[in-house]
Amino acid sequence: MSRRIGTDEWTPRFGKRKIIQCLLGSESAEIIDSGLDRLSTYGILKVEGRAYVNALFKSLERAGLVQVVVESEYPLLKLTETGARVMRGAEQVDLEFPERTAGVVRQEKSTSDKRSKSGGTASSVLDQHLYGLLVGLRSRIAAESGKPAFTVFPNSVLVELANRKPQDEESALTIKGIGSAKLKTVLPEFLKIIKDNS
Repeated sequence: MSRRIGTDEWTPRFGKRKIIQCLLGSESAEIIDSGLDRLSTYGILKVEGRAYVNALFKSLERAGLVQVVVESEYPLLKLTETGARVMRGAEQVDLEFPERTAGVVRQEKSTSDKRSKSGGTASSVLDQHLYGLLVGLRSRIAAESGKPAFTVFPNSVLVELANRKPQDEESALTIKGIGSAKLKTVLPEFLKIIKDNS
């Protein structure tokens, strides 16, 4: 949703409202016409609900990761240089996550119901800080490769990595979605973050 013009410099393209609409999976004409429904992050925070995402963006602004700038009379949301460094894993910040909303409660109940029927495990995030770091690393790898974020690891894998905190490759391979192809490519960076923050 931004254009990269340097290592840690990005040009904003959209306002905060439109970005939040995209993350919530809005099917409005302005989102579809802008092609935002084709991004890997489209709808990624839908289950969290609008109140949570709005509060999350306020936390991002307070942490200095994003800021609103006015260009051609329009307020746009810009990724700061600090935000860019955090996204690519070169810097870490303590981010104050807002309280989870009813959307997550519904998701956890739904997942719990599924678990009782299918024997699966709940996918609620137990360590939000670590999960945020893993998401940031995935974003950086995806940006560098020019591929969608889900091709690095889907959300379900990041949740399991944050919850289980595997300390070696053998343990990580027990997580569904991590195969031998990722073993020597992207997995080592994820394991390093987990070890450094466990």
